[in-house]
Amino acid sequence: MDKQKIHFVGIAGIGMSAIADVLLDLGYEVQGSDLRQNSETDKLTQKGAKIFQGHEASHIDGANLVVYSSAVTHENVELIAAKDKHIPILRRAEMMAELMRKKRALVVAGSHGKTTTTSMVAHMMLENDLDPTFVLGGRLKSKQSNAYVGKSNWFVAESDESDGSFLHLYPEVAVITNIDQEHLNHYGSFDNLKSAFAQFASSVPFDGLTILCIDDPEVHKILEEINKPVLTVGTHMKAMIRADNIRIEEKYMVFEVWNAKDCLATVELPMLGKHNVLNALGAFAVGLRVGLAPKNIAKALKKFKGIDRRMDYYGQIEGVDMYDDYAHHPTEILATLIALKKKAGLGVVHVLYQPHRYTRLRDTWQKHIEVFDYTDRVYVTPVYEASETPIEHITSERLVEEINARGKTKALYVASIAKGVESAKQNSKPGDIICSMGAGSITQAMTLLK
Repeated sequence: MDKQKIHFVGIAGIGMSAIADVLLDLGYEVQGSDLRQNSETDKLTQKGAKIFQGHEASHIDGANLVVYSSAVTHENVELIAAKDKHIPILRRAEMMAELMRKKRALVVAGSHGKTTTTSMVAHMMLENDLDPTFVLGGRLKSKQSNAYVGKSNWFVAESDESDGSFLHLYPEVAVITNIDQEHLNHYGSFDNLKSAFAQFASSVPFDGLTILCIDDPEVHKILEEINKPVLTVGTHMKAMIRADNIRIEEKYMVFEVWNAKDCLATVELPMLGKHNVLNALGAFAVGLRVGLAPKNIAKALKKFKGIDRRMDYYGQIEGVDMYDDYAHHPTEILATLIALKKKAGLGVVHVLYQPHRYTRLRDTWQKHIEVFDYTDRVYVTPVYEASETPIEHITSERLVEEINARGKTKALYVASIAKGVESAKQNSKPGDIICSMGAGSITQAMTLLK
């Protein structure tokens, strides 16, 4: 039988490239297209994939299946051509479901923290010789990859809730980290989004498990709508698996993990921030579910090297600590800023921020203005458009004006990443922190700082 040829529309995205990577390792012929090429497409090319820059109808010639990302519209010429030629078309999540069909699936969902939590689960299972297949939304540093084909029957992945397609996934174990007001263009209302999460939580089998972080009030609210086994986690006193005695010791977040009666383990997590404690707690609960001893879970978490662009530390330059972070939603930004401020102590935190997508900035406008109350200085670059068209009045210049009008943080508009780096360097002194932040090209700042 000839190898099946699978074409990916929007292959450069971190989630799409991960699935393509897995399919290459499984022996499929993989090709794809995107507007830009990047390190992910370079890696796929080295493994034998054919990558097209730009979209053309002819790209899908000979394909047996077309997979498209949630960022691709139905007006895409390749999707139209595939439909005209009666080539099967699947969304990313539907392709993921196909890969999971014969596996024991562990899926992490949520508005924030899911890539970190999923990566912790994958790392923990690898450290304990469970050798899972994984598909991640970030690059696991210990494997230097966002995808891996393991020898066991476990499949670890994170969901994409943006278009509702995560409801095609039917995991044995589901984790929900939190629920925030995102993707309302698709769902129509926040209530509909919460209902979708409840439906996902109820998609596990009768002998499966959904792990819920009830520190998040919106997750707490959907508990009554779930009709399958549930394990709650958090710092909340009613959580079935609870983190207590949380503290910072050097570069570690240290905390105890308790069930109703006993302290199961003390975890030393090499990541800052309470939000990462909650992420680790979700991973810890998964470890218990798959039969790992608490001490072995804690041992694995202590060795967690993290994922790319989650408070990545780039060292010191003239006494100033350099960090890079993926945060681009106000909830994520807040968690990172709180962790940085604790780390800086009396030092000044300088944030070089690149807003991501006009629609996201519009939908979270007021929260974007308020969240920078928690830093000292913010240098705002132009919006990273991610293929979107500009929206009137939704600009970085106006964002800076409104942040300054609050009088709590000094904000400066910078016309480019390079100019932002220059300003941050001029204004910083030993003991300060500079952090580049955003989901677009802002990570280039770390190269420029050096």
